[in-house]
Amino acid sequence: MSRALLLLLIARTSAAACTSDLDCALNGVCNTADGTCTCDVPWTGPRCESLTFAQADKQPTAGKDLYPASDTFFNTWNGPMLGPINGSYHMYMVLYPVKGKPLYDPTYIAHGTAPSRLGPWVWKNLTSVDVNRSFGFNPGALTSVDPATGKPIYSLWVSGALWRADDPAGPFKNVTALPDACHVNPSPLFVDGVYYCAGSHGGTIMKAPALEGPWTEHTETMAHLGEDGFLYVDARSNWHALFHASNGSQLTHCSTSRVASHAFSADGGKTWNWTTPSGLLGGPISSEPYKPVVHWADGTQVYSTMERPHAYLDATGRMTHLGVAAPLNVGDEGCKEVPNCFPGRDQGHCPCVNCKYTSHAGSLLITLWDGKA
Repeated sequence: MSRALLLLLIARTSAAACTSDLDCALNGVCNTADGTCTCDVPWTGPRCESLTFAQADKQPTAGKDLYPASDTFFNTWNGPMLGPINGSYHMYMVLYPVKGKPLYDPTYIAHGTAPSRLGPWVWKNLTSVDVNRSFGFNPGALTSVDPATGKPIYSLWVSGALWRADDPAGPFKNVTALPDACHVNPSPLFVDGVYYCAGSHGGTIMKAPALEGPWTEHTETMAHLGEDGFLYVDARSNWHALFHASNGSQLTHCSTSRVASHAFSADGGKTWNWTTPSGLLGGPISSEPYKPVVHWADGTQVYSTMERPHAYLDATGRMTHLGVAAPLNVGDEGCKEVPNCFPGRDQGHCPCVNCKYTSHAGSLLITLWDGKA
């Protein structure tokens, strides 16, 4: 991205004046004197609606797949990352067979350790030892604090069950069942001593005073404009969720396909606002937080879809990386129809979003803009 384009992205505009921080998607603050938004890095745009990726010279190729792409026996579809913990990062990656039913029938969860988010990662089979492969797919992971001891708790949220360990490498022991709303692709959150979780469609957020429960409803007002949401809290205590969203009928030119949506809350996750398809808060601004195009250090890559987003923040609350799942060998052209692809069989192509069922799938870690040209 050129310096001129960056300046254009962050340029202020009074075309549609903001009146509160909600008009800045809670990714910045509203200057009510002149009706403009000052955005938090790496968010840009007149309404702080765009999540800006780092330029190619700051986009390490190590992020193109965190699990070794040379392992052609397994697909991955992104997973949660914890850390730093005693100088290391920990990631929980489900491995799926490439043949048979891609992205179904998980084989096991691999536990990775690395000195940085970008690796190099060392992977071990977590679940065959600890829980006899009873884990399913798409886990959530969380670091919290035991109020009785003040020591950290590491938890995995997966397959309708909640697992706890004193070490991020395990062993993990079953604590309780997850509430129904968090059964599928859970996103856990720990804020001010309270546990929260949302499931695949994010419609209901549950809360509990402890991992063991009891779980009660926090809100059911988080409308469904996506799937597999990732909950996080920013430096000003605003709540956010990044979702995968798609245009399910788009077959080619996948670089323009819809892949993401963003929800935000100023009252601790009780009520939510969205950047909507018609524009932020119904306004004229294009709303999608990012597109499936990454300018890596060794060249630009278009992905047919980006799913299972995970946002990673530094100690100051600035988002530094975005983790997503993507087909690795399908680009802007989309993919031809194969037995695992549906729907679109009468059109000769799979929709862009379904190319994941035809491709070798992997897990990307995208470095975000650091505020410097």
